[in-house]
Amino acid sequence: MSGRGRQALTVVAMLVAMVSLSGCVKGCDVVSKHEISASKDPVKVGENVTLDAHVLMRTYGDFEIDSHWLIGGSPPTGAEHKAGLSNDWHFGLSRTFARAETVRITNVLDVVQTTGVFAGHDSFGASVAQYDLIVEGNAASQPPLASFTATPNPAKPEQTIALDASASYDPDGEVVQYEWDLDGDGVYETDGGSEPTQETGWSSEGQHEVGLRVTDNDDKQGTTAGTLFVQAMPRLAPRATAGSAGLVPLSRRKAHLIQLGGYRQTDPGSYSLTGDELLLTGRKAEGKLPAGPFPKKLRRGKKKVRWAGSLDLEHSISDETYRLRGVALAAFPAGGLACMGIKVGVPASGRPSGKLHVIAGSGRAAKLRGSARGRGTLQDGVPALRGKTSFRFGKTRNRGMNRFGCKQLKRDLLG
Repeated sequence: MSGRGRQALTVVAMLVAMVSLSGCVKGCDVVSKHEISASKDPVKVGENVTLDAHVLMRTYGDFEIDSHWLIGGSPPTGAEHKAGLSNDWHFGLSRTFARAETVRITNVLDVVQTTGVFAGHDSFGASVAQYDLIVEGNAASQPPLASFTATPNPAKPEQTIALDASASYDPDGEVVQYEWDLDGDGVYETDGGSEPTQETGWSSEGQHEVGLRVTDNDDKQGTTAGTLFVQAMPRLAPRATAGSAGLVPLSRRKAHLIQLGGYRQTDPGSYSLTGDELLLTGRKAEGKLPAGPFPKKLRRGKKKVRWAGSLDLEHSISDETYRLRGVALAAFPAGGLACMGIKVGVPASGRPSGKLHVIAGSGRAAKLRGSARGRGTLQDGVPALRGKTSFRFGKTRNRGMNRFGCKQLKRDLLG
């Protein structure tokens, strides 16, 4: 293998050893069926309904499964944990609803098989199932049901946000008027007439309440509201410039569903659902990765490097793409720390790709520069990546250990 700048990179060698893409990509190889059913559909306002997530595994074995429910735009429920020897599982939830509407029900599973074909594969949000439940009101006085989407959400300052209320409907007639409250004061000051779409936007960061009121042909009305987020999109590293040692920015939109080989999870993170984007943020873990691709003076004859990482997953349910972004801190046997940015992605079709690059360093790794990147194919659901590494020493110290989350990771790794 010639030259540190062009070392071969495999799934277990560098990038995937730290952020090994899940054995459960897109749904996954472990889960063969994941469906939601309701004891009644449609259901009346105030009437109890039981939801059931039925899960079948492709193989028989010991499993540990965490089930999370997201009901409409409400925060996720606490995880329901089950463990045992089976390939057929059910997770239930009972609810009542206070108003007539169509509610999007989402069930998310974290799956670990402890024995069997897929033993040790942490799914990291492996499987997602969704179900639209219709909640009906009193048939004698049916108002229209107001509903709208906002794209994008979150948005950047000065970015145009498209509001679309075409999903609103009237069970016993038709919607004839759409009115908007764009400043959150409870007054529907913007009359859209019979047009269900509207545009808006804000110049500064913050949370903004938007309301919608729809009127049907019987002059009955229905309302709904939602929160729009406006925030700048931060980068994990500065843009590359002359003399910047090739530091590459990490796009906030790049993220992916992953498995960390040989790792110990220290914080499971939290789920949220925005539109059709399922987000898992703040998952923390620690473990070891191969030391081979790094300079010899940092390895000191050792084969492994300790690391701690903080990772965010973004799963687009509509187009089945997965993206991961995160930061990891490596502690070298010879002394010194390197803070590295991570981005990995698996598109709905095409080849998976990933990259790991040095953001900052301290001690013996203060002048460490470079990156590892790879592309590959899916083999039994696991990406097999091959690429290059270019880790080396620069002439100047690579500062920034107090930024990009590196400082907190240092506390996690070293105590």
